[in-house]
Amino acid sequence: MPRVALTQAQREEQRLQDRAERLADGLAIYKRRHRLNNYALARAVGIGHETVSRLMAADRTVRLPLETAWRLEQIARLGNEEGAT
Repeated sequence: MPRVALTQAQREEQRLQDRAERLADGLAIYKRRHRLNNYALARAVGIGHETVSRLMAADRTVRLPLETAWRLEQIARLGNEEGAT
């Protein structure tokens, strides 16, 4: 059964949740493929290991500098592409 979003606010909320879940999945795949732990991934990106844990749990309340967010999106995109093959 398809998901139905009735209002613009609900559609926006679902879009943000889907984005957070894609980021979490991509990071998990990348981390597993490259045999990294949260500390190594955090060090490579320049954030704390607790933040990596929160991102992998699809926590949308995490605030990141724009450059770091872009870097994480790129890593997640690589992870999702690797997971699809």
